[in-house]
Amino acid sequence: MKLGLEAGGRTNAATREASCLLRSEDSSMTRLFVSYSHVDEAYRKRLGTALALLKRQGLIDVWTDREILPGEEIDPRIAAELDRADVILLLVSPEFLASDYCYEKEMARALERHRAGKAVVIPLILRPCSWKRTSLGGLLAIPRDGTPVSKFADPDDAWHGGSRGLPLAPAAPASLALRTQAPRQDALRRRPAARRAASTTGWRSS
Repeated sequence: MKLGLEAGGRTNAATREASCLLRSEDSSMTRLFVSYSHVDEAYRKRLGTALALLKRQGLIDVWTDREILPGEEIDPRIAAELDRADVILLLVSPEFLASDYCYEKEMARALERHRAGKAVVIPLILRPCSWKRTSLGGLLAIPRDGTPVSKFADPDDAWHGGSRGLPLAPAAPASLALRTQAPRQDALRRRPAARRAASTTGWRSS
C-alpha cells in the first residue's frame, strides 16, 4: 500500500510538472486564476462555460482549485498558481467575503500582485454583498457597474452580454497591457525631449 501511494505521489508530481511546462511554453496565453467560495460552485461552472470559447481558441488558460489532484498539498499549489496568474478573477459573494481563506489568503495575495503591477485583479460580483466596503471597492467590477449576476433578468446577459456583461474577451489582453506598460512609459519620458528638440529647430508640435 505504501509503495502504491508513493507511486501515486510521483505520478501526481509528474503531471503537475508537465502541466506547468505546457503553460510556460506559450507565453502569449493569458493565465487566469479563479478564486471563489465552494458555495458558489454553480456560478463557477457557469463561468467555465462562458470561458470555453476563449480556451478553445488558445487565448486563456483557466485554473481553479478543482484541478488539484488527490494527495496533493493544497496550500502550496494554490499559492503557486496565484503567483503565476496574469489575471485573477474573484467571484464575490457574501460567502466569499465571509471565507477566511478566500478573503485573507487568496484575495490579499491577489491584491498584492495587482498593486505591484504583476497581475490584474477583476472582481466579478455574483450576488449582493458589501464588497465596496472592502479593499475591492476601488476596483471596477463586473458585470456592468458591479451589478450582481443574480440580479440580471437573463443570466446570459451577464455572462455573454458583451460590454454589458463579463469582459471575457478583454481578459486575454489584460496581461498584454501589463507587458506594454513599460514601453508606453518610456515613450512618455521621451516626449518632453522631443518637444525640446523641436523648439530649437523652430518646429512646434500640435
